[in-house]
Amino acid sequence: MSNLLNTELVEIIIEKPRLIRYLISICRTIGEIRTKKPELVFAQNPSIVLAITVILSGRYYRHGVIIDAHNSGLIPIEGKFSLLTTLYMWINCKADIVLVTNHSLAEKVRKNRGTAFIFPDPIPKIQCQYHEKRPSIREGNNQNFTLVLICSWSDDEPIQEIFEAARMLEDNIMIWVTGNGANYLKRNNPVMHGNIRATGFLSQEDYDALLCNADAIIVLTKREYCLVCGAYEAVSVNKPILLSATKTLQKHFYKGAVFTKNSPKEISKSIELLMFQIERLKQEVAVLRQELIKRSEKDRSELLQTIETLIVKD
Repeated sequence: MSNLLNTELVEIIIEKPRLIRYLISICRTIGEIRTKKPELVFAQNPSIVLAITVILSGRYYRHGVIIDAHNSGLIPIEGKFSLLTTLYMWINCKADIVLVTNHSLAEKVRKNRGTAFIFPDPIPKIQCQYHEKRPSIREGNNQNFTLVLICSWSDDEPIQEIFEAARMLEDNIMIWVTGNGANYLKRNNPVMHGNIRATGFLSQEDYDALLCNADAIIVLTKREYCLVCGAYEAVSVNKPILLSATKTLQKHFYKGAVFTKNSPKEISKSIELLMFQIERLKQEVAVLRQELIKRSEKDRSELLQTIETLIVKD
C-alpha cells in the first residue's frame, strides 16, 4: 500500500521482551516523526500501542493521522473485552481517516463518529514466471490435484473442520497448509490425513512458488466482515479460490471462487465442485483480477484526493 500511495514505509522491528519492545518502539516512532516532520502518518491497528502513539503524536507535532484498521482493530478479540473495544473505538474516532476494506466495517467506524474510507487491499504482485517450473509440491506426481490452504492457524479459521474434510477426499487431492502451526498442533494434536501437508514458515520466494504451482487456493474464515488477504494473493496468481460463504467475501470475490459453509462435509463437497469447474473458474479469476486492479486504481485516486484535502485543511 505504501508503494501504491507513494509514501515512505518505516518498519521498526525490535526483538526484545514485550514491555522493552514497546518502550523502544514508541521512542523510535516518535524519533522518526520528530526528525522527518511529516504532514501525515499512516499506522496499522493492530498494533494498538502504535495506533495510540501516532494519535498522541499527531496532537503534539500537528500531523494528520490515518489508521489502517484490520478487523481486529475494530472488533478486538471478537468483542469479548468491553474495555479494549472502547479503547479501539477511541482510536478510530480520533484518527483523521480510518481505512477499512468494506462497507460493513466502514459503518462500524461511522457509528463511533469516526471518518471511514473504504480501501480494499491492492492485488499483490507475485511473479509466477520465476516459479512455474519448480516441482516441489507435486512430489513427482502430476496427477495430484493440489490445493494450498493459506492459514495463520488462528481461532477465526476452521482448521479442524478442514482436517476432517481432507479425510473425505480422494488421496490424490493434496492440501498444503501454510504458516507456522507448531503451537496449534501441540495444543490440539489433531489427526492429519495423509493428503495434508503442513509447510511450516516459508520464505517469501518459497511461499510465492507454492501458490504459483497450486491448482487452487483455500482461504477460510469464521469472521463475517473479513476480506481475507490470501484471497487477494490467489487472484494475483490467477488461481481459483475456495472461500467461506460470508456475504462480505461473496460480494468482493464475485468471480473465480466457490463458496462453502465451514463444516467438514460442505468443505469436502465444495472442493470436489471446484475441481469439476476448474477450467471455468480459471477464466473467471483472470477477469476478476483485471477488474479488481481497475477498482484499486479508482480507490487510490479517490484516497489521494481525500488526503490532499486533509493536508490543505491542516
